[in-house]
Amino acid sequence: MLDALRALWQPEPIIALQRIFGPAWRPVLEVLSLLGGHQLVVLALCWARWFRGRHLACRLLVAALLGLAASMILGTLLDTPRPDDPRIWVATQIPISSFPSGHLITCMTVWGTFAAARLLRPYVVAVLAVLIALGRLGLGQHYPGDLLGGALIGLLILAMVAWAWPWLRVGAARVPAQRWLLVGITVAAVALAGTLVVSDDRWELLGLLLGVAIALPAEQLAVGYTPRPLPWRTTLLKATLGFAGIGVYSGAAAAVRGVPGIHNLLLPTLLALWALLGAPALFRRLDWSKPPALLHPDAAALA
Repeated sequence: MLDALRALWQPEPIIALQRIFGPAWRPVLEVLSLLGGHQLVVLALCWARWFRGRHLACRLLVAALLGLAASMILGTLLDTPRPDDPRIWVATQIPISSFPSGHLITCMTVWGTFAAARLLRPYVVAVLAVLIALGRLGLGQHYPGDLLGGALIGLLILAMVAWAWPWLRVGAARVPAQRWLLVGITVAAVALAGTLVVSDDRWELLGLLLGVAIALPAEQLAVGYTPRPLPWRTTLLKATLGFAGIGVYSGAAAAVRGVPGIHNLLLPTLLALWALLGAPALFRRLDWSKPPALLHPDAAALA
């Protein structure tokens, strides 16, 4: 048993895979990795909120944040070295722990949430996990044990959220919207305070948390957007307008990459504000939302 576990952190599986997929395959392997990258969380959250509603977006957000917290805590405690065998081609040096694989945790928490909501088949999540694992191994970023550990941790988080979500949803619906605004302001203040103790290469996460903490309760109080069925051309226009904001963020981020306070903190905050407040307000203005009267009162907080 111990020998089998040790084999999961040996370089031979990576070397064998790289004999098939060498540096020439790098663009393909990086695309596969993007299926579990942090960019996926942002895009998935946007799609969930704009097209499926607050309930799915909040469930996705809870699972993703728990996955992120688990990755950071375990990575800090275990601090596992990345593959460094001279026979391994490493695409990019990553100065954080190899275990667990954040990409596999993200895969399970994001794609798994869609599967739990019956928007994807479970086997699709399994296929995506295998593709992401191939990408990370082929790029020399992880040992097989890191990937397996990430997948198991992601599945555990997914199961915990599935078990707790009905109680969380009922409890959240009983909290007045004004109190959620106070909670959001408190979380935003904690995120800002975190910049004093967290290195600036981690500020992007704090910026996203800051924007989410402000946007969710503000949108609930001031906008009340709930998506409704639309003709396919209107749906396409809606997606174009929404994701145009993501494009503006990407362009701005590339322009100020050398300014940590703007690139790592301010822009992620604005991105979250657009995704969860600005775009819903625009869609409501364009009459792409259900009227408030159609909302069930018990589901108003997380519809």
